[in-house]
Amino acid sequence: MEEQTKVIEDETSSMEEQTKVIEDENFSMEDETKAIEDEAHSMEEQTKAIEEEAHPIASKTHTNAVSALPPVYSPYSATASMTSTRSSLSVVPSR
Repeated sequence: MEEQTKVIEDETSSMEEQTKVIEDENFSMEDETKAIEDEAHSMEEQTKAIEEEAHPIASKTHTNAVSALPPVYSPYSATASMTSTRSSLSVVPSR
């Protein structure tokens, strides 16, 4: 009977040790999860800051790019002015 009690106590002690190891692992995993969440939050803040920084640059670049384009000419207005220019020229016969 005492031998069985000793075996049960040893098993109980072993199970308690295993439970303690599992709890320690869980706490460690919780700490790792917290660290990952903190890092993700930090990265989100950095991304937001970069986007806010890039927004005025993008709009300024867009404005500069548009203003750097040459004026747009319609082929119709060019044709019309060329036609009117040609019709106003007079032909002088050479001698």
